[in-house]
Amino acid sequence: MKGALGAVLLTLGVAAGPALADAPLVTPLTDTDVRYRIAGPGGTELGQRMRWRSEGWLQRIDPEGSASFMVTDYRAGRLSVVDTVHRVVSTMDVPLASFAPPGVPAPGQWARAGVDHVAGFECTEWNGRDSDGRTTQVCYTADGVLLQAARDGVTMLRAVAVAHDPQDSGIFAVPSGFRTLKAQEKR
Repeated sequence: MKGALGAVLLTLGVAAGPALADAPLVTPLTDTDVRYRIAGPGGTELGQRMRWRSEGWLQRIDPEGSASFMVTDYRAGRLSVVDTVHRVVSTMDVPLASFAPPGVPAPGQWARAGVDHVAGFECTEWNGRDSDGRTTQVCYTADGVLLQAARDGVTMLRAVAVAHDPQDSGIFAVPSGFRTLKAQEKR
């Protein structure tokens, strides 16, 4: 499940400009730290933390209870999965065609559906379809923070805490001394 939020963000990903744009902003405009609850297998719930550093377009995802985390450098087009137990970093290219930079409206067909309040923040609900053609509804703040995502009417993730605090660049550093593998290589 460690890639769950990343997969949800890529499949549901979109971006919007001004308040009355035809699509949501899907990449935060400022440094952000969000804690999510994610639907897991068999009705379980998992925690996940997503941090964004606007300078450098860096994202870090930490699945709750996992010894691994993911760092995506969108400017370099690189995703690194860091396994702290085996001291291995797996790297791969990021498909930037689906990435909407901060302040850029998301591609695709979107319909504004209403307004909600999640984790103490107002967000606009947007209806659309994911890359598999399934019905989605996402709720983004005006500054591009994903607060809730549903697929086929089932909530997949929901923010429980959001902070707009500066994110230190060290949080996004890949540890030195770890063995680095390309995604196709075996340990």
